[in-house]
Parts: sequence; C-alpha cells; structure tokens
Amino acid sequence: MSSKEVLLAAAAALSFAPFSVQAWTLDFSSRSYNFNEADGAVQVNVSLANSSGDYGGCTISGDVVAAGGSATAGSDYNISGGSFSFNVPFMFGGAHSDSAPVFINIIDDTLVESTETVTLSLQNVTPSCTGDSVSAGASAVANIADNDVAPPPLPQRRRQLLHRRRPT
Repeated sequence: MSSKEVLLAAAAALSFAPFSVQAWTLDFSSRSYNFNEADGAVQVNVSLANSSGDYGGCTISGDVVAAGGSATAGSDYNISGGSFSFNVPFMFGGAHSDSAPVFINIIDDTLVESTETVTLSLQNVTPSCTGDSVSAGASAVANIADNDVAPPPLPQRRRQLLHRRRPT
C-alpha cells in the first residue's frame, strides 16, 4: 500500500460521519392525560430514550395523531402542533433522553356531555441517520371532562300545564 493510500484510509477513518443511532424508544411521557373542556391549549409530551451506545448527529421526528376515541376532531379538539423532532447529539457511551411537547387545542362547546376521550398515537417516525433503530411505544389517552351544566328540570306543575296545552 502506498503512503498516499495509507493517508487516505486514515483520513476516512478519522472523518466525523454521523454515528448510527443504536436502539431508541419513543413513547408518551404518560399513558393518560386529564384535561377540562375549558383548558384551551394543553400539552402532551413525547419522550425519546436510549440506554447506552455510541450515537448521534441526526434527527428523529414524527407526528402525534388522533387514532380514535369518543371526542370529535374539529368540534371537541384540534391537534395544532402534532409534529415533534429530536436533535440527537454526538454521544460516546452512556444514556440519553429528551422530551418534546405537542399541543392539543380543547374546544369549549356548550353541549352537556360525559367525559370524552382522544386516543393519541405516534406515526410517521423518521430517523435521519442510516441504520437507525427507533421503536414507537403504545398509545396514550387524553380525557376531556365537560364543564357544561344541564339546565334544571321544569317544576312539576309547569310540566303538567305545558303538557295540557299541546294540541293532540
């Protein structure tokens, strides 16, 4: 091998190419979130963790989406900031974790309802480094408690009078 080939091989070995991300896990910081209909913009957190390895210099991103539940998108909630992104630093051994917020807008309507749910899921998870291994955890549930009160019932006598006045 010539000295030029040795120098080129040494330069290639010392180059700072991004390391491959080892085994990352994405998950929600909680399996259940409790909100009130009047809360407005609320936050859920996506967590990223790795227990050890040499890694870094890349980005892991994805989306939080509604994957079911009894609440209705557009009339009970909107996911306004559903995308998340983690910039993974260069690390040599050791653990790394991070958290990213995602915002949900709770819509305060005037309907008297029971507590409604939104099932949240992690989708479109994309690592930017070659050979990345990222697993997305289970779903989370956002519970939205109603803040509306049913009107009091009509007094008995008034109901009887209204009933008698109806044409048959």
